[in-house]
Order: sequence, then structure tokens, then C-alpha cells
Amino acid sequence: MSKTKQFGFILGLIILALASRILNAYVPFLGNFAPVTAIALFGAVTFEKRWMSLLLPISLMFVSDVIISQINGLSVIHHYSAYVYGGFILVNVLGILAKKNFGTAKMLGMSLASSLIFFLVSNFGVWMDVQSGYARSIQGLLDCYIMGLPFFQWTILGDLIFTTVLFGAYNVYTRTFLQAEKQ
Repeated sequence: MSKTKQFGFILGLIILALASRILNAYVPFLGNFAPVTAIALFGAVTFEKRWMSLLLPISLMFVSDVIISQINGLSVIHHYSAYVYGGFILVNVLGILAKKNFGTAKMLGMSLASSLIFFLVSNFGVWMDVQSGYARSIQGLLDCYIMGLPFFQWTILGDLIFTTVLFGAYNVYTRTFLQAEKQ
């Protein structure tokens, strides 16, 4: 398959995922059901250029944050934004390291590991925020993680679904074009 077709398909999947993140901002009961972690993992595995795979989730997150903040009248940057973005960077690095022999079992395992990484890093950032109200102690950190658990279920579900859709659609698309090019 040509690089242009491959890039176009990947870009299309990413645009759909971005739109779903923006729409998700308006469905309050699905907190953290978003495609960004899946995009970070997908980009790391499918893009040849590491800088592109790293830029992808960060730029998508920033663009969607700007759109959501403009619609809602909120600030784009929060006290814990660096931790949220840092979580996506760690997921991307994990994907780059796990790129070799990437199959279904590894994809699902990496999706779960990515959910956990994002949960731990982003909630640590919330705890570090002096305005969060959590005590600066181990107990305060544990309280923060406990309070984040209701969102974690949606993080896992969203990551598993979006990762499966992104990799599954990409796999079907590449196999279809590879078979068509061989004939």
C-alpha cells in the first residue's frame, strides 16, 4: 500500500477519534471514555517516525482541549495538564518499545497497561494540584486514587474499545489493499 493511502487512512481514523473525544465532553456519565490513549498507542505502533507518533496524541489533545474550552468557556490549561499530557507521552513511549511482534494479545495488554499508566500519572497530577484539597501525604494520594476509580472504569472501557477499533480497522484496511495490490 502506498504511504499516501496509508497516511490518509490513519488520518481519517484519527479525525473520527478526535470528533468522538469532543462529543464525549458533552456526555457527563462517560467521564474519561475517550480515544486519546488509544491514539497514542496506535500512533506509536503504526507510524515509522517517532516524532510523528509523539506529536499526534499531544496535538490532538491540545486541539480538542481548545475546542472544548471555547465551547464551555473554560481554561485550556489546568494545574495538572502537564501530568495528563505526560501520561499520553508515557503511553506513546510504551507503544514504541512494544512495537515489535504487535498482535491482538499484546494490543489488549498494552491497552490495559496504557489505561493504568494514564490513571496513575493523571491522578498524581490532580493530587499535586494545591487546589485539589487532598492532603500532602500518602493517605491523601490514596484518597485521590480512590476518588478517581469511578472514572477509571470508563478509561479502561474507552481504551479497549478505541484501541480495538483503530487497530482492527487499520488491519482490515491494510490487508484489503495489500491483497488488491498483489492481484
